[in-house]
Amino acid sequence: PVCNLMQWDRLQPLDGSQLLALDLMIFAEASWLNSSEDIMTAVKNGTLNTEIEHIELEFLAPVRQIARVVSWRLPDVKKRVVAIRGSSSANDWLFNLDVWGPAVFFILVRSALPFGS
Repeated sequence: PVCNLMQWDRLQPLDGSQLLALDLMIFAEASWLNSSEDIMTAVKNGTLNTEIEHIELEFLAPVRQIARVVSWRLPDVKKRVVAIRGSSSANDWLFNLDVWGPAVFFILVRSALPFGS
């Protein structure tokens, strides 16, 4: 198993190929932009002069798509980053309401009415 090969008692030194939360934040923020040019400009500005500065836009879903997906390839560190945009339009919120509405309603009814718990 993989867990047997890992060392949990000490931190591994960073060699530049690991992506940290701040690196991923650049990609997540860029996924909210409209055009591929704006997205790549934001990502390249955020990764300039780093080990991950060579980035290729691999997939870009349409702006109006619910849960828009953007994917990048980082060939120098042999990784891919996928960002899924959150709710930004009325269609996104209607989709959320359709998916999560029944569960929220059930929780509210269950907390308000004793069903023999």
